[in-house]
Amino acid sequence: MRPLMSITVEAGGSLKARIVPHLTLKDVPTVGQAIERLRLPPDVALIMLVNGRIAHWTTELQDGDVLQLLPTIGGGAISITTAR
Repeated sequence: MRPLMSITVEAGGSLKARIVPHLTLKDVPTVGQAIERLRLPPDVALIMLVNGRIAHWTTELQDGDVLQLLPTIGGGAISITTAR
């Protein structure tokens, strides 16, 4: 039996409206399971950090970790034309 653990989730940008500030989740062994618990839409593109370091879906979490979720930022296109 695994010991009970808890992590803190912090959200940035547009995710702040979806996630309670400094939310604590209990017993989530990986980043992916934490994100599933938050019930974010599957098409949300995220930058995931654990204790300030880039993380992946399968990154294992430890008791007391801080998971930061940031939306990716994208924008329109720039069209450059050359005068002849």
